[in-house]
Amino acid sequence: MINTRLFGPDGMRGPGARVSWLTPLPWYSQVYLSMQNANGETMSSFLANEEFFEERPIGGYPFFNRPVKTLKDLTYLARVENSWNLSESVSSKLGFSGIYGPNATGLHGDTWIYGADLVVKWRPAKNYQGWPFILWESEIMKRNYYAKPDIAGVPANTLRDWGFYTQLLWGFYPRWAVGVRGEYASGAGSNVSFDPATGTAEIVSRNTDAFRDNRTRISPLLVWHPSEFSRMRLQYNYDYTARLQKDAHTVWFGAEFLYGAHPAHKY
Repeated sequence: MINTRLFGPDGMRGPGARVSWLTPLPWYSQVYLSMQNANGETMSSFLANEEFFEERPIGGYPFFNRPVKTLKDLTYLARVENSWNLSESVSSKLGFSGIYGPNATGLHGDTWIYGADLVVKWRPAKNYQGWPFILWESEIMKRNYYAKPDIAGVPANTLRDWGFYTQLLWGFYPRWAVGVRGEYASGAGSNVSFDPATGTAEIVSRNTDAFRDNRTRISPLLVWHPSEFSRMRLQYNYDYTARLQKDAHTVWFGAEFLYGAHPAHKY
């Protein structure tokens, strides 16, 4: 839920370049640095594009077309991740990430996103094709979106959005797993309601926005791996959203297939 809120429905996928360094520390530790084009539909928290803002403007702010001309118009990401074997059966990974770049509210608008993630996995030394196992993973993220419009009558503001998820998955039988995930998203800073006819805006509550309101989700799920290269997931979602002031119940079925050689695990 928070991933979609900060990075859009298709994730953050701008063209760019990345370098990484596997440090000489006695445990697995890797540092990543990258730079990306801030324009495009998949760069929603940054310069984005007009089509994206027509569907879901961040904070209600009007889109400002700011082309990429210099290095200051790119986004920059830094990430460090570490993993340890806590015992013969338990492994863990801890990561921290930060992203900075310009946003689409004006010539001086910019965005900071911070995140931390943790994975802990238990698997006995004697196992059958990886089963049984217990996997706990959590991630927390925050975005500071500095809206600085160059339109008279439209106020500047700082929109702060944050959220997390935590999931526990139990592989109880070969190729089968059951789990539950909890999610929460919230924030601070009011939205604006912009009238393009007059070029003015009024302040409105962020809880009127489906992509910035307070929201809670609980998701029990069942997973089946028909093979090493496929996964089926049946999931129930219970949602409570401040915008609708009511509960929502949905059932989802997902199917994933991987073609070709799969990458080696990092830990």
